[in-house]
Amino acid sequence: MNIPDELIKLRPELSTGSLKTYTSILRSIHNKVFQGEIVKDNFDKVDTILDYLKDIEPNKRKTILSALFVLTGKTEYRTNMINDIQIYNAEMKTHNKSDAEKENWCSPDEIQNIFNKLKANATRLYKNKDLSMGDLQDIQDFIIICLLGGLFIPPRRSLDYCEFKIKNVDVDKNNYLVKNEMVFNRYKTDKFYEQQRVEIPKQLKTILTKWIKNNKTEYLLFDSNGNQMSSVKMTQHLNKIFGGKKCSTNILRHTYLTSKFANHLDNKKQLEEVAEDMGTSVNMIEDIYIKK
Repeated sequence: MNIPDELIKLRPELSTGSLKTYTSILRSIHNKVFQGEIVKDNFDKVDTILDYLKDIEPNKRKTILSALFVLTGKTEYRTNMINDIQIYNAEMKTHNKSDAEKENWCSPDEIQNIFNKLKANATRLYKNKDLSMGDLQDIQDFIIICLLGGLFIPPRRSLDYCEFKIKNVDVDKNNYLVKNEMVFNRYKTDKFYEQQRVEIPKQLKTILTKWIKNNKTEYLLFDSNGNQMSSVKMTQHLNKIFGGKKCSTNILRHTYLTSKFANHLDNKKQLEEVAEDMGTSVNMIEDIYIKK
């Protein structure tokens, strides 16, 4: 069974990002529950799969159930997914950190300290005559914290930078850099908000220009094999950057918005501007991202 082909046949409007995510989820579930060659009929064994999923947190399980529902159309998956979404939204609206968020929270001071260390290391590595792949991956950690740490611009989702190209750019389809702006055509809510442009400060432009000069790939970010960075690999980089702590892009977005708006949620105009720069909505910021 070819999972991507099956998903596209069922949902031709699926974005590239959702297609990759659902495909990865379904392959993983089949491997863990059934093993062996992927057989579509196995995904119809609702009781077996739901039993496996019962101990997974609702915020993670809802996406798995969504992928299963898209593939099978089984109402049991949809019902459980809606229930998980309701639980998740209710928890988020309390603005209290979950246990996982408390454990992996990344404070602004911690982010600044990591930025300083990574900047010093990148400066040292740039002095090397020939940069190895290891050197480039270490410098890239500095680039990632510059993009996602909230120090220069509001942090966007991983997808936005995984889809960011620096060569062979299609200005109508790709994310790219032009003058002092980052242009985003590909991001989670692009169907609703279309192209977005984020002005970047001079210091960040200088950092990115130097990086691009030493980057021989087509993409702003790439893995250790020189291929386009994936969201999973991005998370692995962040875990390394924060010393093994599970400090994801999502946590960094929470941190940024909590430090910026926790004490003045009534500042609608500024919230709207930041929401646009982050590729999200004011409602998402108010209801989900800001924590106590």
